[in-house]
Amino acid sequence: MNTPCLTYGLRGVIYFYVYVEGPKKHLHSGAHGGAVQEPLEDLDALLASLVDKDGKVLVPNLYDSVRKPDEEELRRFAKLDFTIPTYGGQITTSALYEASKVEILQRKWCLPCITVHGIEDSFDKIGAPTLIPKKVMGKFSVRIVPDQNPRKIADLVRKHLESVHKKRRSGNRLEIKVFRDGQPFLADHTCPNFTAAKRAITHVWGKQPDLTRDGATIAMAVALEETTNRDVVLIPMGQCMDSQHEVNERLSVKNYIKGIQVFACYLFHIAALDKEDSDLEAERQLQRKKWRHTFW
Repeated sequence: MNTPCLTYGLRGVIYFYVYVEGPKKHLHSGAHGGAVQEPLEDLDALLASLVDKDGKVLVPNLYDSVRKPDEEELRRFAKLDFTIPTYGGQITTSALYEASKVEILQRKWCLPCITVHGIEDSFDKIGAPTLIPKKVMGKFSVRIVPDQNPRKIADLVRKHLESVHKKRRSGNRLEIKVFRDGQPFLADHTCPNFTAAKRAITHVWGKQPDLTRDGATIAMAVALEETTNRDVVLIPMGQCMDSQHEVNERLSVKNYIKGIQVFACYLFHIAALDKEDSDLEAERQLQRKKWRHTFW
């Protein structure tokens, strides 16, 4: 985990708001508990139906279009500068679904997952409230991987939630809102862009970078590739312990300075590369268009 890297793959993300609405006002649990179907109980059941105890997504057919990594990529995963103990220390937990390095990386990078982010409109303040909330809203996201169509996956999740709610025979109203925030991304790491980036990182850091995927989503990477129909290379600057999206998000001074040097060196190397064969580039453009047409 002290080795620089180049990223050639990202997961996409679909965000869901799930509303369950019951009575028009809050009810007292002492007076009405046990007699009414409670919105929060319905919502809890819906969220619990998404993932099993082993972290597997329970939405039917969601894994059907997942592109599995080939043997070469799995061998590359096995050689990466990544260890389970160090990873657990960085994220401050040993509660992992897998004990194998390669299996953990596949879960993080190559497989879809569902994460529940919170519940709103329930009573979460200090004290011991005894009311039944009239309406609650749950938030969760689905990380999707290359070859998964965001619209199809969103439809599968919606149908699953509606089916679970119907089986509960609840009189409470269900509403689902979907936000497609980013497509999955997979680049050709043999292209000139990556060649130049590898040379730049090797020159600045004194060691060759690892080729990695990332489980996060960067919508701009897909937008740039789609708009220009050219290969996009991702050159990470930070580290996994930089507290992304948290209060103390940071970037070390060392990485900041080295990052500037890498970009300058990258421009030098990309300019120095021989012009790519036009027929090869035409074929790559065609393949990118086919992939987007099929899965987006």
